[in-house]
Amino acid sequence: MTDERPRRRRSLDSLKKEAKRWLDTLRAHAVDARARLERALPNASATPTLRDVQHALAREHGFSGWAALKQALEQALASDRDGGSAGRLAQYETMAYRHIGECEQLESLILMYCRDTTDAATEHITGLRKLSYYFNSYTMITDRTPELLSGMDSLERITFDACHGLTNTGIARLARLPRLRELHVSGKAVTSDVVDAFSSRVSVLYGP
Repeated sequence: MTDERPRRRRSLDSLKKEAKRWLDTLRAHAVDARARLERALPNASATPTLRDVQHALAREHGFSGWAALKQALEQALASDRDGGSAGRLAQYETMAYRHIGECEQLESLILMYCRDTTDAATEHITGLRKLSYYFNSYTMITDRTPELLSGMDSLERITFDACHGLTNTGIARLARLPRLRELHVSGKAVTSDVVDAFSSRVSVLYGP
């Protein structure tokens, strides 16, 4: 049986790293990073600290604050030590994405370095009728995710960065999106042929 405890620790560490990267982009005055912060924290400081960004990240994951998010992960780790279910982390992720799926006004969703995220998470966001930008990097999604996204007509920009479970066949399903105008995709199974699936109105950038 695989020991899940290292994965728990990596998940918390990856969230800490994501918060630091987000803070770096804020300090570089990135417009998207600031907009993302204000969506999570409408009254965010003009000069946010790491604690502010951690708070915002926790809110994005469906928790009241960083302490609550950390506690949830630590409880899952303790459960493993006591012989609990190895699927507890998946349950935590399901709860978080279910919360995101209830944010009906959400226009942009960025999943960066959420490495344990699977297609199950995508299933919870298909009802977001105002979502125009979807960013997913370094996750475990497969061709099931673009299949689900292909029914979300509001999508205009999509990025799949280093999502190695995707193939040209799966990505091609996105060609039916009526408003799609920008697609960035990279993965081990993605080739230049993926461009042929889209009309000239869609700017497609691909990589291995």
